[in-house]
Amino acid sequence: MIVLLSKRAKRDIVRELRRYPKTETGGILIGCRIGRLMLVVAATSSGKNSRHEQCRFEMDMESAAEEVNAMLDRHRAIGCRVLGIWHKHNNEYNLFSYDDRETNAAYAKLNDFGAVSVLITKRGEKDVLNCYHISYNVAADTTGERLLYSIIMR
Repeated sequence: MIVLLSKRAKRDIVRELRRYPKTETGGILIGCRIGRLMLVVAATSSGKNSRHEQCRFEMDMESAAEEVNAMLDRHRAIGCRVLGIWHKHNNEYNLFSYDDRETNAAYAKLNDFGAVSVLITKRGEKDVLNCYHISYNVAADTTGERLLYSIIMR
């Protein structure tokens, strides 16, 4: 699986990171699949009434759903759908928590190809974008995660 984030998707994520520099935050990834390529064209904010804490984040699903629907309406012509999620840890811990894994599994079950999960971590003062593919095995009802790449964000 190959995952590309558009400039707009990166800009959307950076905007949200700047809004919540000291706490966790996140959103939903919108894009399309073309064979083995998943192109992320946009990323939502966390929503108006989300809870942001230093080590925990809860998305406002109602306002996030409104934002997702507006983005899907704009990008429907190219076959966009929800591809997965993104969120930030405030440390260098680039492994998923139990709650993270549960959320990843829920999104992986939405598509036959699984989901994209972007985890932003810290390396010193810099943000690191870690992109994962989350697979789902229907027969065994299990998920797997594979790190595709990590890049230092500006």
